[in-house]
Amino acid sequence: MDNQPVSLALQAQWQMTLQTANRYFGALSDEQLAGAIVEGRSTGYFLLGHLLISLDDILDAVLNQSRQLSDWKPLFESSMTALPGYPEVSTLRQQWTNLTALITEKLAQLTDQELVGRHNRVSEEDFQKDPTRSKLTFLSRRLLHQQYHAGQVALLVAKFKYGVVAA
Repeated sequence: MDNQPVSLALQAQWQMTLQTANRYFGALSDEQLAGAIVEGRSTGYFLLGHLLISLDDILDAVLNQSRQLSDWKPLFESSMTALPGYPEVSTLRQQWTNLTALITEKLAQLTDQELVGRHNRVSEEDFQKDPTRSKLTFLSRRLLHQQYHAGQVALLVAKFKYGVVAA
């Protein structure tokens, strides 16, 4: 895929974002991941699941792949407390590895032309009215979302590794 500057820039941003999230999630034990970032708020466990359903959304909306984790959406969409059917932390970590590898592979195949095309959540008519509703924009928003939550997980790392407590 030569001379595809948008695609290459997106892949670099994806890799940087993924490395950051991997570093923070990897720094926490399964027990630490269950800890709340701030009392009464999200846990690292919830954020890992939440980011997984967000990544799963990329499969369907951008990469023309079937979702793999649609059953998890009600668990991790907005509730921060454990619900029946929550998967084990080891399952979340394995799904993270599998899903990020698949997305990495598929992103490498997207051309600049495909990236500026519409994503699967917008109709052709609506895309004609607003061409910013592209695959590139969808992916950029998901990357920002992932970076935001990785920052929250960094607070959890600081809490357990350095005794710093977020207020």
